[in-house]
Amino acid sequence: MFVQQIALIPFDPQDEEAGRATPVGNEAGDIEKVAAAIQKQVSRDFAPIWEVSATVDVFPSLSDKPLGYWPILIVNRDIPGAAGVHQDEHGQPYAVVEVGPSWSLTASHEALEMLADPFGSRLVPARFPERAKELIGEDHGWVEFLAETCDPPESAEFAYSVDGILVSDFYTPHYFDSSKSSARYSFGGHIEEPRQVLQGGYLSWHNPVNDEWYQLRYFDNKEHVEELGKLNRNGQSWRSVIDAATTDLNGVPHLSKLSHLPERTPKLKDAIARKAAVQAASKRRATVLREQILAQADR
Repeated sequence: MFVQQIALIPFDPQDEEAGRATPVGNEAGDIEKVAAAIQKQVSRDFAPIWEVSATVDVFPSLSDKPLGYWPILIVNRDIPGAAGVHQDEHGQPYAVVEVGPSWSLTASHEALEMLADPFGSRLVPARFPERAKELIGEDHGWVEFLAETCDPPESAEFAYSVDGILVSDFYTPHYFDSSKSSARYSFGGHIEEPRQVLQGGYLSWHNPVNDEWYQLRYFDNKEHVEELGKLNRNGQSWRSVIDAATTDLNGVPHLSKLSHLPERTPKLKDAIARKAAVQAASKRRATVLREQILAQADR
């Protein structure tokens, strides 16, 4: 199996060398802890379901990244239009994630979607969503869904923690099944039927008959079908185009909100508590091991 390689890298677009010292998160070592959590999530949870193999590593700057790694750039400043997954001039994927209290959720989201569809334009044919049919009173028949594994369950409400690090839920390949069965539709089990969208999430598709794009959105406890119309890629991936088109009523990109959840958000609050417990246990284990090594050295 071909191993895909992802790199988490602190990045300052104004100064490449400054990326070496850019603080990420609230504590020293946060980026390494997030990378380790995503690596465990990929190996333990995602890979067996999606049949991929990947490594997740950290490098101090973009120039230290070996060839072949797909970078997820962690930035401490707002770069309008940069958040999300894109392609470089050689057609290789990269992602930009803004630092915030819940940036690990965004990094996990981007890493998993990058692994499921590295080039951001995979379309999966399936039946029109039943809920969309109910909302608009129409059936578009057979349409093409953009393969974004984390969008329908992307809310922190459905996330989970790995060693105290908040990571994203994701749907399984059964999400596009033609009918409901006992299959598992999302890793966390929150999605209960094919093409269901959970609160805080969305689903994007292309209608090949009229060449227009649509979304089933479930934002702010309200479901509706958004007509995006005819979209032009202009050399970008469909994921980049859709990310840019997915905004709230104030025009704020929906994706950027994932990194900036209030710390009182229940799942984030729980992850922070778990992280503190993990750190306490790790520090104690480190102390015991250090004492053992010193005792052996004194013999």
